[in-house]
Amino acid sequence: MNVNKLKGKIVEKEKNPDMMAEMLGISRASYYRKLNNPEEFTVGDIVRMKVGLDMSDTEACEIFL
Repeated sequence: MNVNKLKGKIVEKEKNPDMMAEMLGISRASYYRKLNNPEEFTVGDIVRMKVGLDMSDTEACEIFL
């Protein structure tokens, strides 16, 4: 997983940590923990981020694979 690209996409879409945590249905602390340990993101988390950040399939693959 390319965390730097994910962080760039989050900034590009003007999302803040609270918005991301809400998108994932988790607390802000849990969001930060997952961001710092990306293997903790579930498939469901990845799908929600792909949709919520309006990523193309190619962008999602570049970030998450």
